[in-house]
Amino acid sequence: IVMFGTPWCPACKRARSFFDANGLKRQERDVDRDLQARAELKILTGKGSVPVFLVDGRLVQGFREESMMRALLVSVERRLGSKGISVRKAEGP
Repeated sequence: IVMFGTPWCPACKRARSFFDANGLKRQERDVDRDLQARAELKILTGKGSVPVFLVDGRLVQGFREESMMRALLVSVERRLGSKGISVRKAEGP
């Protein structure tokens, strides 16, 4: 997972919390500090709004848990060569 974001973006903060809570590693690209990351984001999306993610090469714009889970499932299915994998949210402690 490659995440184009900024330290101050509320949706980026929610995404980080989601990734951390689910043990998902990511490579972060700070578009405020990294001019190359900002240029890549512009090429990918035609604009500069964040967050934007590359999940196994698939572009996901904005952060919604449902959209991210769908992109992650597509990646897992592709890598395992299997269709119909499902994930359900774990119940609280």
